[in-house]
Amino acid sequence: MSSQPIATTVVITVNGTPVHGVITHYNPYDITIEITRPFTGFTTGCHIPCFARNHRNYRGESGREKVIELLTGLYLDLVTVSSKKGHLLSEMKKNGGLLDTISKMQEEQTTLRQQKASLKKYFKHKVISQKSYQSQVKTLKDRDFALHMAMDTAKTDFIEKHLSRLCGFVGMKQLFDFLAK
Repeated sequence: MSSQPIATTVVITVNGTPVHGVITHYNPYDITIEITRPFTGFTTGCHIPCFARNHRNYRGESGREKVIELLTGLYLDLVTVSSKKGHLLSEMKKNGGLLDTISKMQEEQTTLRQQKASLKKYFKHKVISQKSYQSQVKTLKDRDFALHMAMDTAKTDFIEKHLSRLCGFVGMKQLFDFLAK
């Protein structure tokens, strides 16, 4: 079943605050909602996997309830993050903090890209064999992958340490983009 293009506005009240959102994607097995007020630029969603579709769907009342749950959770997570934004930024920026850690890993990734480009030149000019080239490129790619994983782990650890009360409605990329503003 194809998803319906939809832009249905939703308005709820959470702890006395009007919260506005737009359903940006809806089908009986997937819902995505974007909060538009009092925050903007954040989305969350929910998906029912194929194996559970005989027993669950987002048609009718269950869909309406899921939309309210998603928008409420997203709003409450954003309130929590907003209230701690100053502290989070200072923790991220301190020496040896998250930004230092990620910066060092990104510098190493830049070095890996340069090494990969050099290897490609050596291979094209027949300075190294194909076997040697492939072996060395694989080593560089493996290290790059390990760095990506280490950055994700560092971010996850930071969130768990400083925002353990989040319900998980704000995605990690959205969270770090918000903190970077």
